Amino acid sequence: PSGGTDQAVEVDVALAGAGTAGLIAAVRLLEAGKSVVLFEKQDIAGGSMPMTYSGVAAAESQLQSNYALGRHDENPMFNKAGMLAVMSKYLVPENDRFDGAMPYQTAMYDNSGKLVDWLHGMGVGFYSLGVNPAYGVTPYLAPGCYMGGCGYAKDFLVDRVGALGGQIIYATEVTELVQEADGRVTGLLAQGRDGSSWTVGAKAVCLTTGGFAANPDMIAEYYPEYADYKFNCAPGSTGEGILMGQKAGGAIECMGRELGAFLSTTSQAGSNFEIAFLYQTTPGIIVNASGAQFGNMMSDNHGMLGRGLRDAANGGAFFYITDESGRITTNKNELYAMDTYKCLEHRGDMVHYDSVEEAAEALGLPELASTIETHNAHALAGEEDEFGRKNLPYIDTYSGIWVISCLPTFYLTTGGLAIDTAGRVLTEAGESIAGLYAAGDVCGSIEEKDGRPYAMGFDAAMNYGYLMAEAVIADI
Repeated sequence: PSGGTDQAVEVDVALAGAGTAGLIAAVRLLEAGKSVVLFEKQDIAGGSMPMTYSGVAAAESQLQSNYALGRHDENPMFNKAGMLAVMSKYLVPENDRFDGAMPYQTAMYDNSGKLVDWLHGMGVGFYSLGVNPAYGVTPYLAPGCYMGGCGYAKDFLVDRVGALGGQIIYATEVTELVQEADGRVTGLLAQGRDGSSWTVGAKAVCLTTGGFAANPDMIAEYYPEYADYKFNCAPGSTGEGILMGQKAGGAIECMGRELGAFLSTTSQAGSNFEIAFLYQTTPGIIVNASGAQFGNMMSDNHGMLGRGLRDAANGGAFFYITDESGRITTNKNELYAMDTYKCLEHRGDMVHYDSVEEAAEALGLPELASTIETHNAHALAGEEDEFGRKNLPYIDTYSGIWVISCLPTFYLTTGGLAIDTAGRVLTEAGESIAGLYAAGDVCGSIEEKDGRPYAMGFDAAMNYGYLMAEAVIADI
């Protein structure tokens, strides 16, 4: 389109991307009295934020202490040192650059309690799972897990940006960074869908544009083993921030490592409804295209599913098998205050078959009957199965079985721009680029930087958005 206006703006801080990290950083910067403008290429803010499950790391926050009253002080959900000890168990030696020190996760958990109390103090709502011996307390953004809490928090932060005097420019994509001869980044250029153009001068520029799971060309370049798979991700995750950061001299890291997947439905054409927690709400088993089990979803959910999808022996089709009691728990489950899976039966994703044989014939699963028989034998004996699964649920086939056609779907990229633990973009030599900062998925996984597989991107985006803002405040 043409006919838009050309605008020149001078601000303290310009942000590219109004997703999780961008909104957190903008509010923090505005609180510190900095002038701020955010550019968002989509028509709404939030990026991946409204899609996520809304669980928040809250170790050593006052909010969590108020929930617990000291009863579970040693639980990792409450104790930063305990949480880091759990994280250290997953380090991959060949990817560990810091001899187990985990500086990036340490910075995140040093800040997480402060972040939660900051959000709670300004009025963002939390739901508590409640105190129990297994989990302690895991706060979720209210009203609960996959219940829209992240969307409500996003709306709250957007309103906060405006109330504090900031501005979000929608449908406008940042296209280029402005850089001086000495390498300092001093602004950006942006282009609106209405034809408007923006030239912005800034003391600091923050890249908060997300990852590149929705960019097939970048997937083919950096994750060639995953080039043929669908990514169930936010449409704005197309990688421009990484490319701009590289052009400004920034390094990239952690590309090409193994990606995890979560379960999505396939019964409704093209819907890919997320069912990542199905293995907790619905006792049962997952089988492949021949009706055989293929791994332990309880111990390594995302990794096992990602490998299962890529293993040609599984045939590229998957089915979750449960019984009548599983149907009931699916419809009535309120795990983490989440009851969204009750729609599965009504959507037609959860299908009943009068017998195992009927399901096997209809779906082409020749090994299904023997798989269920073997599984039930382990369940009755109270023993582990061949995949190391414990406490197996007995599948009662007296009144038939319920089947959910499903598919593991990849959902994010875990490589990205190199940053320090305060969000300053780094060169290949490890030197910071003056005036340039980044947080969120544009940096890839914080855990991967420490040498462990990706774990908690939402927490990382929030905490590093906050840490980045603190660094900008200190630097300018």
